[in-house]
Amino acid sequence: MSENRYTLTVYIAPPFSDESKVGHMWISLDDHQKGLEEHYGFQPSEPDHAFTKNGRVVTDDPYHYKIRATQESFPITAETYSKVREYCQQTLLGSFGSYIGIGNSCVDYVEAAMREAGIAEQQITFLGHTARLSGVKLHAFPIVNHFGVEILSGRHKTQWDEQNKEPDEYEKAKSMFESEWGKQNFPW
Repeated sequence: MSENRYTLTVYIAPPFSDESKVGHMWISLDDHQKGLEEHYGFQPSEPDHAFTKNGRVVTDDPYHYKIRATQESFPITAETYSKVREYCQQTLLGSFGSYIGIGNSCVDYVEAAMREAGIAEQQITFLGHTARLSGVKLHAFPIVNHFGVEILSGRHKTQWDEQNKEPDEYEKAKSMFESEWGKQNFPW
């Protein structure tokens, strides 16, 4: 399978660093063909405050959070890339609201971006029954989400690969044979 042109990447920075006592989460939207990588994270308007009337979306998290506990990429379509980018650009104008450490924080911002991308909607099939999970709920403390994001990424990539898989060599040969010879009644 070829590399995906667009991805949404989730980053988790560990707690107890110079940058954050509790850790941090943010996303990047990546256009690998153009080499574009735009980061979006949500933080209090005043450093080290658990509540500020106005939170702010920032684009410079990778410069402040050099140590990362998690970096998981989710393949997305061009349409989804544009949709999530537009959403994130709107939040730069202050539309994500107050910063509340447990309730409307960097974790909630990542969760909202993942929902916007449709990543939070997963389908799980077990014993012939399919369940559709219509949302992901991340833990308030960023580092606790490490394994959950990793598992979600694995599921998303598996579903993505199934929906976007290239035909194997047999299917390619069969298709070429049928197109060249037409669908004839061969004994095999």
